[in-house]
Amino acid sequence: MKFDFVDCSVKAYQFIARDYLTILALAWIPLAIKFFSFLVIVFLGLSEDFLKQGLLLIPSNFVEGWFLASLIRLAVLGERYPESLSGDARQDQFMMMQRGTSMKISIIAYVLIKLVSAALVGTTMGDYFSSIGEDGQDQSVPSYLLLVMLVLMFAMLWSFRYLWLYIPPVLGLSSRAFLKQLGGMMGSFRLMAVWTLCFAPAFVVIIVLSDLLDRGFPETTLADGSLLYIVLYSALQNATELFVSAVTSIALAYAVYDLAKDRPL
Repeated sequence: MKFDFVDCSVKAYQFIARDYLTILALAWIPLAIKFFSFLVIVFLGLSEDFLKQGLLLIPSNFVEGWFLASLIRLAVLGERYPESLSGDARQDQFMMMQRGTSMKISIIAYVLIKLVSAALVGTTMGDYFSSIGEDGQDQSVPSYLLLVMLVLMFAMLWSFRYLWLYIPPVLGLSSRAFLKQLGGMMGSFRLMAVWTLCFAPAFVVIIVLSDLLDRGFPETTLADGSLLYIVLYSALQNATELFVSAVTSIALAYAVYDLAKDRPL
């Protein structure tokens, strides 16, 4: 699968800049749920328990999946209401049923991807944290664990494609055909290139805002920080995560849709 990852990323940012008011109107719901879910995780002391985090974030992931699916259809298919309705009751009913099915499949796929990711990260990081002493220093990391983590790193690079399997269904396309046309490791590199281009600008903003936050709350962590620090940190992290997810999802949706016009998926 070959596509212009630069062009896809630029088009995604152009859509965000053009329709930011519509996006903000949709984004406040997932942002609010993510925000309160993160606060629960922090106050329960589960910042390093990724498995329990994955379970607590299930409601948030459902709403986030709906948000991303809605943006993809808006950006790629130009689906706006009520402008997108034709006025023909039968045709509109069929379109709404088709849209509902595509959205449900995409949302369920997104939630499952998040759950599997949390389980994998939780299992891997759990082994790592168990090898760290109470003073925070590496006491004895088994050699086999280092080898396993190296193998997992390559496996995660190759399986990077599976993180985006919620995109083809929302466009009414086949995820299996998407994976087949994506090819081998180069396909994952192309997807990662899109993610990097979408993440890089947000990363710069994170660095600047995090530095300001650290200056305002020196030597403060989530474990011992004030309520204001936790709220600001939560807002920054969740807004950034949602923004990166939105831009990347839209960029890859453009790539998948362009490919489908030449080779039906």
